[in-house]
Amino acid sequence: MSAYLITMKDSTVLDTPVFVADHDDEIVMVFTDTKNAQQYIDDAGWSEDHTVATLDSIAFMEWLIHCHRAGVDLMATDPKRSDHDAGRMISAMSIKAHLEHAGEHIVLTANPEF
Repeated sequence: MSAYLITMKDSTVLDTPVFVADHDDEIVMVFTDTKNAQQYIDDAGWSEDHTVATLDSIAFMEWLIHCHRAGVDLMATDPKRSDHDAGRMISAMSIKAHLEHAGEHIVLTANPEF
């Protein structure tokens, strides 16, 4: 399963937008389908400078860890630009909580009594 991110074109590293959410938390966007990511790019008027990057599961986890270490607190899944522009609340998830859950799941399934 892949995750899709918006990144700058012609960049040698993932250069993804980071937004400020409530209480000065930082938030990144993750898309579950390339069409949703492309729609956001189109609606934002970013087509000239941005593209969709596809990350496999391991690369996605590495990116989440990088975001966490950089102080990004939240991720929004499949946000719509129209909601963003209208100032509507965007559903967000804690990056730290999801990384902890992933680690706990690995330890749990590694347990021979599982």
